[in-house]
Amino acid sequence: MPGGRLNEGEDALTGLKREVFEEIGVEIAVEKILAVGAFTNLSDQKVFFLIYKASLVDENQSLKLEEAEIGDFRWCDPKEFFTLPIVYKEYQTALKTILVQDN
Repeated sequence: MPGGRLNEGEDALTGLKREVFEEIGVEIAVEKILAVGAFTNLSDQKVFFLIYKASLVDENQSLKLEEAEIGDFRWCDPKEFFTLPIVYKEYQTALKTILVQDN
């Protein structure tokens, strides 16, 4: 999933758009915040995260993956998604509230 840190003086939406463009080469329109949370990373740093709903500005854009950042890309079912390695349980919990719906 594209993501990253803000540059000094950069607001969250500008940083999100920049990170997505750097990592997958597309422009996005940010719609709303879906989840927020915090965790302590493997370097013992406190991390605050936001998960946004966004859409492609142009649905015909081709992805241009940043090979140093993105090891693999594919669409998957939400049930399959949670079999993939996601390190931080707080992040995984936030994603489950978004992706897994009660039927």
